[in-house]
Amino acid sequence: TATANPITIKKDTIEYNAASFLPSKNAMLGDLLKRIPGIDVSNDGMVQVNGETVSKITVNGKTFFFDDKKTALNNLPARIIDKIRVIDKDSDASKFAGISDAQKEKVMDVALKEEYKKGWFGNVAASGGSTIEKKDSNTPLSDDRGTLYSGTLLLAAYNEHNQLTAVGNIKNVNDIGSILYNPNRNGLQKSQKAAINLNSSVLKGMEIDGMVTANSSRHENKSQSARPSLLRNTTRLYSHSNTPRDSE
Repeated sequence: TATANPITIKKDTIEYNAASFLPSKNAMLGDLLKRIPGIDVSNDGMVQVNGETVSKITVNGKTFFFDDKKTALNNLPARIIDKIRVIDKDSDASKFAGISDAQKEKVMDVALKEEYKKGWFGNVAASGGSTIEKKDSNTPLSDDRGTLYSGTLLLAAYNEHNQLTAVGNIKNVNDIGSILYNPNRNGLQKSQKAAINLNSSVLKGMEIDGMVTANSSRHENKSQSARPSLLRNTTRLYSHSNTPRDSE
């Protein structure tokens, strides 16, 4: 046996051997990419390779939830991935016109291990906990959600001509790595998502892509302010306010 090259460059393609960067057993695609030099992944799902933005993520060359890169990053288990290829391709507009232009788009293709290219496979992850404060807490900025939970589900059926993928996510906790009240003022988050993606090439010369998705999200923001002021007669004036706000 021999160790494969971690990175291989072939003309317009950079190929990464996933086994050379594999993180923990329960890691997802996003966790794997963060370990690869030159690849940056933001919390909102943007992926950059050597400073250039990846326009879409495909699986075995087929569309995966269209341009929803975050779904691939958060739901594809790293353990099923063999290679990651970053390819400079002509844009869809130039391919439609039949004219190759200098403006290329970066596409990241995730190649699965052989045992996952045909058949059924899935992945389930769940975690839970509780906040410290009770639900009847009178503290203005208390975290009184009580039970905390986070869960992901992926089910897939693949063969030579078809890819059917279903994902589900539910959580009432912020993403790992973010602080309780983060700088972008997203506050405390609660979200649910369910989606199904289908790719088929059964009809000769025709590719069929389809996706159905349903999701909801809620952000709870709380703020507290205090302003002491001194009047000319040295009488002290003190003002205090609390501003709870929910958005969906």
